[in-house]
Order: sequence, then C-alpha cells, then structure tokens
Amino acid sequence: MRVRFRCRAVYLWRIALGRYRDLNVNSATRLAKQVHNARVDAQNYTAKDFVP
Repeated sequence: MRVRFRCRAVYLWRIALGRYRDLNVNSATRLAKQVHNARVDAQNYTAKDFVP
C-alpha cells in the first residue's frame, strides 16, 4: 500500500513539475516576443519621431 502511494505521489509530482515548466517556457517565450517587438519598434522609429 505504501509503495503504491509513493508511486502515485511521484506521478503527481511529475505532472506538477511538467505544468510548472510549461508555464515557465510560455512566459519566457512571451517575454522574448515582447522584447523583440520593442526592438523592432525602436528600429522603425527615426530621429524625428523623438524630437518634440
């Protein structure tokens, strides 16, 4: 009984870790996209856009 419970705990722990890792990957890719978009916007701007 105890062995079965341990296997089940390991299984749930792996699922939780997998979901946590997926969340981290998603947030990292989202952040990278935001940085990339900001760089593209900065390159599209010219000097006259910053002059009031």
